[in-house]
Amino acid sequence: MRSSNKPVIVNEYMGLMPLARKDIYFQPFEMTALYRVGVWNQSDFIRQLSDKQFEAIILFNDPTFMDEQWTKEMLVAIGKNYHYAGYVAQKLPIFSIIHQHMEIMKTTVRLFSKAVKVIIILVVVLAIWIVIKQLFNSSFWILEFITNPQKVYFW
Repeated sequence: MRSSNKPVIVNEYMGLMPLARKDIYFQPFEMTALYRVGVWNQSDFIRQLSDKQFEAIILFNDPTFMDEQWTKEMLVAIGKNYHYAGYVAQKLPIFSIIHQHMEIMKTTVRLFSKAVKVIIILVVVLAIWIVIKQLFNSSFWILEFITNPQKVYFW
């Protein structure tokens, strides 16, 4: 997704866009609401969809919210001009012109998930270390040995 010059549309999890160093080009919920109250004309956006001007369209796959975030015309244009390319995460199907960018997004999500797990493990280990150090008030010989391995202990 980063390497593309074309915009990407996301209807949920828009935080993915800045993580991929992409601008948020279009906000479906807000623009659909403006269209429904007569403030915005969707014809240019429908034309852009029909002209395949977007690299990918990542949809949150929840039918209860789909009609709130997209007009019927938008969904028809997406269905006609973009093909289903798979899932980024559990509920994020991608409709894309180029399939390879899905793999980049999947890798980003996987790496982020692994990084979070590592951070959690490090925080837990640090918390355990602090508790042990407090319990023994750093006078326990094993902790003393670990914190100052240059000292030689003789029994």
